[in-house]
Amino acid sequence: MSISVESFTKAITTLDRTWKSLETSTEWDDVAVAKQLQVGAVPFLRIHRRLNPRFSSTQHSQEAAPQFDEPILEELDPESLLSPSAASSPTQGQLVTYEIIHSPTYLVPVLYLYLAPSKLSSHSQIAPQPAMEELYDLLVPAAYRSQLDSVGPMGALSRTEHPLRGFVCWFVHPCLTQEAMTGMMGSDESEKEGEWKGREMEYLMKWFGIVGGSVGLRVPVEVARAIDSGIANEALSRASRRTENTQIRP
Repeated sequence: MSISVESFTKAITTLDRTWKSLETSTEWDDVAVAKQLQVGAVPFLRIHRRLNPRFSSTQHSQEAAPQFDEPILEELDPESLLSPSAASSPTQGQLVTYEIIHSPTYLVPVLYLYLAPSKLSSHSQIAPQPAMEELYDLLVPAAYRSQLDSVGPMGALSRTEHPLRGFVCWFVHPCLTQEAMTGMMGSDESEKEGEWKGREMEYLMKWFGIVGGSVGLRVPVEVARAIDSGIANEALSRASRRTENTQIRP
């Protein structure tokens, strides 16, 4: 099952605002909705996650960090700029950047990821990237490894050129994401009947479970609880609307 640009944008914006509304710390260092400064650019979601301090960039092979001029990006929410408290200290672990971008080809969210510098700025370079085996040790839970070794429901983890930034990074291939999401969300027929409308957050949360979890990107419990409450309320509203429509039919 695919997701439109409009529904994708609505879902990532809701997730961003939900995370920012919480007054407790989570395993995510920072969340931001951003887009390139060009007409018609589609917003995407950027999440910074700090790994356990026992992992550091000095523990894996150091490939040469690529040099590039990063395209100008616009934070849609001024408050989403990384705060000084989110900057790395010597005792903190490696920072990983996850970027969730809507694919115009596959019509699903695609997850790109790379190790970020210990201190972030709006025009920072990526950190030296680990080899595949070391990336698995850093990010991939044991339960997902066999599935990521082949093109399974979660796709395959491989290198590619970042579609917005131009450097080589890692991504989870989306070739089977539509099929997996159809199994989670229901048939295309239900979408045609209007059941899909208002389920943007449900789609995104299930996508996190299928794709994000395969590389250590889990929705923090506090965020999930707040969003699940909204999903439940929306489901009740849809059920109420269906009942009303049934009652007024001649």
